[in-house]
Amino acid sequence: MSKHSEKFYADLSANDLMGICKSVIAKLGWAVLNQSSNTINCKETGKFDINKANFFATVEIVLTGETDNTRIELNGSVFGMGPFASKHILGEVQKLKNMIEVEMEQFKNSQKKYTNTPSEPSVALELERLASLHSQGLLSEDEFKTAKNKILGI
Repeated sequence: MSKHSEKFYADLSANDLMGICKSVIAKLGWAVLNQSSNTINCKETGKFDINKANFFATVEIVLTGETDNTRIELNGSVFGMGPFASKHILGEVQKLKNMIEVEMEQFKNSQKKYTNTPSEPSVALELERLASLHSQGLLSEDEFKTAKNKILGI
């Protein structure tokens, strides 16, 4: 089994982040396997793709922390080993993280309780494309961060 984890912090409540994470999962077309007050287990869905070798990612999202300092932990795994499975889970966890970051920025800018209003598709798609290029080794870490910040307007 191949695994990849990402941890980052947000100055939002766990409740707001739970809504953001659910929205991102829906936009990705993933299935929610189960959830509790601070955890969501979800799975990538889709048709067979020879490039993925049918490795569908499973990610556990864990939210912990204070009211405005919440830790987000993404624990991804995929059944299978080797470079294809490792690259796939890395790319999927990074894509999920990037989309959550975009939604968090939009939420902070709106200054209102989170709704399930879709984010601008072009921003999400562009971040997904960047994450894919980065996971394939076509963008360096610095190039990736610079391009991501430009898209997010940071």
